Amino acid sequence: KLDYELYATNGFRGLTGKSSGDVKISRTKGLRDARGSEKSDINDEPAMMGRLAFSPFLGVELGASSHLGTYDADGENMLGLYALDATFQHGPFEVLAEGAYASIERNGLAKSLGVPDDLYGYYVQGNYHFMPSFFRDWAPRIFTDESTFTFVNRWDQVNLDGNRTKRYTVGLNFRPTEDTVFKTDFQFNQESGLLDSQDDNAVLFSV
Repeated sequence: KLDYELYATNGFRGLTGKSSGDVKISRTKGLRDARGSEKSDINDEPAMMGRLAFSPFLGVELGASSHLGTYDADGENMLGLYALDATFQHGPFEVLAEGAYASIERNGLAKSLGVPDDLYGYYVQGNYHFMPSFFRDWAPRIFTDESTFTFVNRWDQVNLDGNRTKRYTVGLNFRPTEDTVFKTDFQFNQESGLLDSQDDNAVLFSV
């Protein structure tokens, strides 16, 4: 199966003026603060984005996506985002992976205001789905045929133009139904490069 998507959308708002406070792309948060507005475009030049996905057989999907558009008020600097992703599933085992690269064009003004150079990151995640039979025998109304536990291992690495972060996550999720999930994650973080190492390991609970 071959799937495709193509959109014209408001682009990123990475450089909204001509002072250092107008720079929304950073070496600490990457592109997060530069996300575009739903109401208006920074320079009236729409950005193009799309994704192409190919599934050669059930349980495998390979994808490629991109975003192309200018990110500054004058429309002079191009921002290109390119990503590859993959999903492999066999029985209770599942592997997810994605890598992304941001190519940031910088004219003299963008460089002088500190717009960072290219950014990239990736993650690899392994999941194992299971449901002990004695749970269903003990509480069949809670642990139904739709319920499942998932053991998660994930490795992330990001390089924001010299600021590097690494994260290992191990977690256990319980999904009583397809639409509801309870998550417990342990995160182990490491910073290097221009970032000072921090005591920021975490335990997360979410629903």
